[in-house]
Amino acid sequence: MVSEYIKAGRPESSLQLFFELLRLGAEPSRFTLSAVIKACSVLGKLRMGCCFHAIVMKHGFHSDNVILIALIEFYGRNGQLNEMCQWFDELRELGAICLVCARKC
Repeated sequence: MVSEYIKAGRPESSLQLFFELLRLGAEPSRFTLSAVIKACSVLGKLRMGCCFHAIVMKHGFHSDNVILIALIEFYGRNGQLNEMCQWFDELRELGAICLVCARKC
């Protein structure tokens, strides 16, 4: 549902839903975290996205390719090219989608 709000052009709603789910005690999945990182990317919310990055690290999702692609796009769109390159180097499998993410930034 969180990612569906982003697809519908409502990234703010995806963040609101995410925070409501956390308030209710839900544990974030790698897919949910990648979606809220994408929302921060779209909205240009660097500080909030960095907080989500910390949650990624806490939950051990930092080596997940879905998360890595979201982080690459997030840092690239927010002009943080050193961080973008750092996470790009972490990718285990380079594919076309990763290259598209870097090019979009």
